[in-house]
Amino acid sequence: LGQLARRAGASAADGFDGMLAIHPAQVEAINRAFSPGDEELAFARAVVAGFAAQPGAAALQVAGRMVERLHLARAQQILARAP
Repeated sequence: LGQLARRAGASAADGFDGMLAIHPAQVEAINRAFSPGDEELAFARAVVAGFAAQPGAAALQVAGRMVERLHLARAQQILARAP
């Protein structure tokens, strides 16, 4: 399952939202790879809060990073996947 975990992690890093499992033993590794971590969730919440505070902004700064509406859409997707 180590190779599966690496492949799932690489797929998640490439922007995929999930992958198929052919055996129940694979589900935990796949879920772990595609579930957002605590840091990712915190940043996504900060992006959503930033745009909520400045609804007309096209771009703003969050945690020292410039984010745009594209980042807002991604943050919303991440939060929708959160357990």
